[in-house]
This record gives sequence, structure tokens and C-alpha cells, in this order.
Amino acid sequence: MRNIFKSWKTTLIGVIALLGLCWNIYNNGGIEVTDFLLLVVGVGFIATKDVGSTHSKGSSIGGDLPPPEEEEEPV
Repeated sequence: MRNIFKSWKTTLIGVIALLGLCWNIYNNGGIEVTDFLLLVVGVGFIATKDVGSTHSKGSSIGGDLPPPEEEEEPV
């Protein structure tokens, strides 16, 4: 629950998606199968954390690569 307030950027996108879903239901008079995608996206954005500078540092894909070794020039 703390992520909702700390990650205000993704929470805002999720709230906008859910408001768009409510607007669509209001205008169309009901919910359709395709509206469930917007529901899942909205809830997913509310539940996720914002990406910080440490997001990819712990991953094994390019995050923990050792520095390149310097080659000696021939004499």
C-alpha cells in the first residue's frame, strides 16, 4: 500500500485508466469484454513501483557487467 503514494507517477496513470474505463461504461451503458484489458492495466499501474536509477543494476542482463579489460598496445 505504501507503493501507491511513493510511486505517484504510475498510480496517476492507473487512476486515469480506471477513470477512462468508468467514462466508457457510462457512455456505452455497460461493460464489454475489451474493457477488462483496461481494468487490468489500470490496476497493474496502481500496484507497480516507479522505475528508479537502481532498477536495472541488479539484473543479470547488462546490469552487472565487469568493466572492459584494456589491451596493451604492441611495442
